[in-house]
Amino acid sequence: MSYRSSLLSVLLASSALVSPAVAQDAVQLNELSVVAAAPGNSYPVPSPGGLNLSAGDGGTAATSGGGGGPSGVTGYTARVSTVATKTNTPLIEAPQSVSVVTREQLNDRNVQTFTDAINYVPGAISARSGFDPRFDQIFIRGFDVLTNQGIYRDGLRVIGSGFAYPKSEPYGAEAVTILRGPASGLYGLGSPGGILDITSKRPVFVPFGEVQFQTGSFDRYQGNFDFGGPVAGSDGTMAYRLTGVRREAGTFIGLGTNNDQFNIAPAFTWKLSADTTFTLLSEFQITNTPATTFFYNQPGFRATNYYMGDPRFAGLDQTQYRIGYAFEHKFTPDLIFRQNFRHYGLNLSAKYVDISSFNADGVTAARDNGYLKAGLVQQTLDNQLEARFATGPIAHTAVAGVDYARYSLTSRFGSYFGDSTAVPDLNLITRNYGQQFIATPPLGDASRQTQDQVGVYLQDQAKFGDFILTLNGRHDWVFQDTYATPASAVS
Repeated sequence: MSYRSSLLSVLLASSALVSPAVAQDAVQLNELSVVAAAPGNSYPVPSPGGLNLSAGDGGTAATSGGGGGPSGVTGYTARVSTVATKTNTPLIEAPQSVSVVTREQLNDRNVQTFTDAINYVPGAISARSGFDPRFDQIFIRGFDVLTNQGIYRDGLRVIGSGFAYPKSEPYGAEAVTILRGPASGLYGLGSPGGILDITSKRPVFVPFGEVQFQTGSFDRYQGNFDFGGPVAGSDGTMAYRLTGVRREAGTFIGLGTNNDQFNIAPAFTWKLSADTTFTLLSEFQITNTPATTFFYNQPGFRATNYYMGDPRFAGLDQTQYRIGYAFEHKFTPDLIFRQNFRHYGLNLSAKYVDISSFNADGVTAARDNGYLKAGLVQQTLDNQLEARFATGPIAHTAVAGVDYARYSLTSRFGSYFGDSTAVPDLNLITRNYGQQFIATPPLGDASRQTQDQVGVYLQDQAKFGDFILTLNGRHDWVFQDTYATPASAVS
């Protein structure tokens, strides 16, 4: 992709009226022409429900996470994606099935959750178990991409383990791309059903801004903001963007259950030269959701309307942050180096209550509880070198890379099971939720798991006329350690 000194081109449409003599039984149509405004001379036009500032001409798209600057994904139907090949490849030439949910689609549907974003994508489903705001649980071709390490952000894997999984805010996404089918040739470990990649909103070199206020059922109140533009005095070499969400909401469950969130995502782009771009991407997020979202099923999968949780011992509080960068340098128009890096951190505390069984008296239900504290730290790095060349009549687009991923998960867990003194029974008639003291169990030994993964990959897209052959391969080295620390040694 060739980047210009200005990273935003706004398309303006104008119609020229043509009025020749028209026969009585004929209809003359006006001529419609589309022209591009000079870069930097026009302001973006907001679409209903939000801004679409991804720029580009719809025929190019920055490698997700690479190159900095706008994503280049415009309109409702993207024509180019980088997820399948890590290069700017027209979707019609991609060897796998790819769907891109653009910012305009997200705006017009006023998407409220990340799982809502993929509701109309073929082969993908969300909320398979019903209402569950705790995780971004998405299935592609029947496989869970969350637990199978199939979620990516800006081209880098979002690692989760145990109960600790980073959550994504859809308002901060420029596009969501679904790649169906195996992708291990470029990405290594992942879901056999496919992968999902989120492209973060990035700075543009035109001033813009919006503020939204929303309200809804179950005492839902939310405010969004998104603004940015060029940095004053930088002569068009620096731009910034700040996106944020603040939500306070209840849920249909009632009983004091919350679905609250605070999210802020600063971003900064610096064009060091016409051939070199650096973009900083960061985020800080706090969420508070129910740790229990289900209702009790009796043996034989007989559903009941008894909520499993209890407001006296409830809540999943999660704090997460990420900071990283996308760097690109063009040695020549046909030789490009990209480096993408991100550091992710997550801390959570979860308290939950479960109904274990109905008692023989038919009036009460036995319950147990659990208390979990966990911390997850991860680093991901991807180095790419893209080269375009020809061997006789065959045109090649080759990409070679080395990537690295590391995570460290520490967790402690405690529970009371079968102890009606610590976790009193639920009265099925009075439904005495929140009226009894529930003891907090002591935390057990701390378990820690670390994993390092190094991968090398190579791909060649060879094009001969209308025939395209895509070949890729990858090799990974994985090192993992798991050990426990006695509770007495943990402060």
